[in-house]
Amino acid sequence: MPDTLTPEQEARLEAEVWALEGVANQHKQNGDLEQSYRVSRQALANMEVMFGPIDNHVACFLQGFGSTLYHDEHFEEGEAMCLRAITIYEALHGPVHLEVAGALTWLGYRYDDWERYEMSVPVYRRALAIEETICGKYSSEAQTTCVWLGDAYVQLSQYAQAEPYFKRAILIGRTRLAIDGPWLLALTQERLAGMLFRLKRYAEALAAYADVLALNDGKFQWKQSRRRFNLCRARCTSGTE
Repeated sequence: MPDTLTPEQEARLEAEVWALEGVANQHKQNGDLEQSYRVSRQALANMEVMFGPIDNHVACFLQGFGSTLYHDEHFEEGEAMCLRAITIYEALHGPVHLEVAGALTWLGYRYDDWERYEMSVPVYRRALAIEETICGKYSSEAQTTCVWLGDAYVQLSQYAQAEPYFKRAILIGRTRLAIDGPWLLALTQERLAGMLFRLKRYAEALAAYADVLALNDGKFQWKQSRRRFNLCRARCTSGTE
């Protein structure tokens, strides 16, 4: 927090930030997005005065505001805010830190929302490299990033690149099943199965869908998976593959 502010000034600015965030949310609920953005920008300016431009609070606000802008299709400004958050985390913690990895992954999500998968791939790859360095190649942090990286490659029709990331995420999920539960593992199996189905590798897709079925206690969470499981089984039985 800057030393130039008195305790009274700090308290006043903090109160103004919280009040402005409430006003911004109210404008958004009323459908007045531009007014909501104007108030949020003022809240950000107050935070920078209160904490300084290089601060975790500011970076977190930038990520949230940037995501809101992305959601409302203000892509360029949303991207700029997410990139600035990454720069702040790097300045605070260095380039190899889980805060940086998390902010990179957050930006990758926004690129995926924008269907700019060619932009999310290098972001996810950098985040994964950080997670591997700090937590290990087969960590839970790496597992999640592997799933989204695999998804991005599938969207780019780069299936050979996607497959090893899905399979690593599945391997991690199996070793951590008792700790993390089945949800992410089942999701990853479903994503891999969908890719294999698209590639007409029906026997492999059938095995993957069977794993999804087992992880969901005999019930598919995804209706499409149930249909594809039955189709794969029929094609394998008939010798189509």
